[in-house]
Amino acid sequence: MAIPFDADWCRVTTSKDTATAVARWAELEPTLAGADLDTVCRNARSRDVAESDATLAMLLRLAVTDVLARRVIVEALMSRLVPIAATLARQGGEAYDDVLTELAGWAWELAATTAADRWPMLLAPKLARLAKRRYLAARPHRPVVHLGDNDPPATANSLDEQLAVYEVGAFLERAVTSGTISAAGACVLRALAVTDATDRVIAQHLGRGVAGTKKARERSLTQLRTWRPALALYAA
Repeated sequence: MAIPFDADWCRVTTSKDTATAVARWAELEPTLAGADLDTVCRNARSRDVAESDATLAMLLRLAVTDVLARRVIVEALMSRLVPIAATLARQGGEAYDDVLTELAGWAWELAATTAADRWPMLLAPKLARLAKRRYLAARPHRPVVHLGDNDPPATANSLDEQLAVYEVGAFLERAVTSGTISAAGACVLRALAVTDATDRVIAQHLGRGVAGTKKARERSLTQLRTWRPALALYAA
């Protein structure tokens, strides 16, 4: 599904057939009665996990036979696919647009073939992560390029696979407020999730020592793995 995403979505939102199709959804999913496309897409992207899960489950049920529902699912996942594509493009030395297009293609296939009840919760991050897995599985010999020093690649523990980048800040603030991680650890993890950089690069960016940065990263990630709100994300 090679598409110019913004232009294609503009076409979808302005098509005279879209409103008719969305209205028809209410016949199969009564809770969508009266909703327009913007509302459905906004709910599917919601930071409220319950709202997002409920909307995506409805769209997955529709997507078995409905092309528009598949397209809405792909659009709802874009905020998660974008940082994944950026990371994969940097690692593989590939064009970002090409990687994003292929990830969206896998998301399109998953939208049509994934059962709505496959997962009890966190449908958006799990669909995005599965699209990434399908992408990687299709490239078993894809070279991985590590930049900087010899630190392990940041993606091994990166949060951007489970969370959209814009959600990372709020997630880490909750972890600090709960006493799970330190504020310093949150700064390191935020930089890790947003930049996907090595410990050395993050240390330079934050004005910290490399050893202290690595220690803060490892300690904070260990602490997060036992924090209840994070358990579901790591299991995704």
